[in-house]
Parts: sequence; C-alpha cells; structure tokens
Amino acid sequence: MNMTIAINVVIRQSVDYGGIPFEIIRKDDFYNDYNKQILKKSVSEVGECKWR
Repeated sequence: MNMTIAINVVIRQSVDYGGIPFEIIRKDDFYNDYNKQILKKSVSEVGECKWR
C-alpha cells in the first residue's frame, strides 16, 4: 500500500465513520511518581528559600 492509497482509505473511513476512524491518545507520563516527588521537593525548597 502506497501513501496515496493509505490516505484515501483514511479519508473514506473518516467520511463513513463520521470522524477519525481511530482513537487518538496521548501518553502523558510527565506526572509520574518520580517527577511528582522532584516537583514537591522543588516547591518546598522555593518556599523555604533554599534555591539560592
């Protein structure tokens, strides 16, 4: 399947489906446990003026 055929398939499916024929999701891994701990530590240090 070349790019032209693939695009035509997606466009036709979009028209038949009434929208995009697949789910678009975004993996938001920024707020994982490690990053939350670092963020909490940074916020507490700023609150205590330890960042200088």
